[in-house]
Amino acid sequence: MNSKIPYLICFLYANIFILEIYGQNTYKAAVVEFTPKLTADTPKNRVLENVEDYLNYIEDAADQHVDIILFPEYGLTGANIDPRDLSEVSTEVPNPDDSISPCTNSANYSKALIDLSCAAATNAMYVVINIFERVSKSNIFHNTNVIFNRGGTVVARYRKMNLYNESYVAPGNVTATFKTDFGVTFGVIICNDILFGNSSLSVLRDEHVTDILYSAAWATLLPFFGGASVQQGYARANGVNLLASGYNNPTSSLGGSGIYLANGTIADIHVSGAKLSKMLITDVPVLSQRLSPDTCQKAVNFTEEKSTHFGIESMIDINKFRTLKEDLSDYTFKTLNLNQTAIYEFACSGEGSCCYINVTLNKPIANSNYVYKLAVFNGGKHVLKESIGVRACSLVACLNESSSSCGERSNDPPNGVVFETIFVKGNFKNIRNAQDSPTTLNHNLQPIHNFVFCRKAINESRVVATIATTNQTNLLTFGIFGRVFDNDNKGTGVFNSGSFHLTTPVIVFTISIVIFLLQE
Repeated sequence: MNSKIPYLICFLYANIFILEIYGQNTYKAAVVEFTPKLTADTPKNRVLENVEDYLNYIEDAADQHVDIILFPEYGLTGANIDPRDLSEVSTEVPNPDDSISPCTNSANYSKALIDLSCAAATNAMYVVINIFERVSKSNIFHNTNVIFNRGGTVVARYRKMNLYNESYVAPGNVTATFKTDFGVTFGVIICNDILFGNSSLSVLRDEHVTDILYSAAWATLLPFFGGASVQQGYARANGVNLLASGYNNPTSSLGGSGIYLANGTIADIHVSGAKLSKMLITDVPVLSQRLSPDTCQKAVNFTEEKSTHFGIESMIDINKFRTLKEDLSDYTFKTLNLNQTAIYEFACSGEGSCCYINVTLNKPIANSNYVYKLAVFNGGKHVLKESIGVRACSLVACLNESSSSCGERSNDPPNGVVFETIFVKGNFKNIRNAQDSPTTLNHNLQPIHNFVFCRKAINESRVVATIATTNQTNLLTFGIFGRVFDNDNKGTGVFNSGSFHLTTPVIVFTISIVIFLLQE
């Protein structure tokens, strides 16, 4: 079978059915990758010192007519919290139902919250900040995002549900959405929430939500948990615009901010090995509705063709960004023979998860500083004291022939490997409470710009996800990463229960072609 056929058909029909999101009404968004100052003499003064920096960013954004600005998780306090300091750095937060502006009704609120409320009003801008909230007349604290409207009124309050090493705060239990005066309804999630159905999917039960605000202090874990890669994957899998603001501390693996459009296009991005703050500003299309996850959508290079602002800068000292490595010991691997220009491999893992890859190279590669493998998994992985259900089907880069080196990153990018085409397909059990996302990452720790991702249930028992691209160099990861929420807290390792009949590769690719032909 011609190795390029599945890829060409995927691209052809993605181009036919792609939703044209440019040329619509837009709003102007700003996200801030922020490195907090932590040298003040008291925890309270540290918060106020960082508030001053926030106020400067808000003013600068106002000069560029920004409608909404987003700041990261822990930006005011720093990520390493002494629980004994919570009373000093926290504040009560008004119930949005009460329509209170701390700027004009300041009795129960901290100076930090008051100043930020006043800044929103002064600059006529929606402002989204993360702060420690203290529940009135109690010792209960939350990791909370607060949203001020253009008048400084609190219009939404979201308490993080899925905590990560945060025993000193209580989890929230309610999603948060709000509608703006520019016609967009936003949902709000914080950091680790993005991995869990409640709240990253439950917030989308409001059918009017088309855009997501995501504050994070995210540690990059390769190959499948790169901060920017996860952000892009969520936007595409859910058909939403995603505004992501990251806490910057690259030597601690923290960083990555961006603005991602509903088809996976990167509108703007910042990933750097330098410890510094950076504001991104760009126009974002107003969507009349979310894109359907069960269609083919093509991500494009927005910054070269459509950006009205900074575009994507060259990365600063990216090798100073410390990456962590995921444990892949339960994965199944197949090594790609780079001595060939046309490569096909397939492998399965556990119950009903099989993975296929077609690759063409511009020339055979006799020696490369990376080895590429097909990696497949269906089972459970540890997250702190819990386990989460995961399925993966992806091309991954490894430092040597040993599968234990997959996910490690050297300072030198892949040498001489040019992928003319890549087509990856996962054939999975159709589980209602599961989500499959594109997962892509270059050596510069950015996701790639141009790819087509498709997902389609072929019957009640099987679902197929595909991802395809052309002309790629410097790849570390390219494939499909899925969360199977029904398998959370069911243990770790490969799940082998049940039976699965493996369809031959030619038949599977034929099924994929039929799916693309039937898509609307």
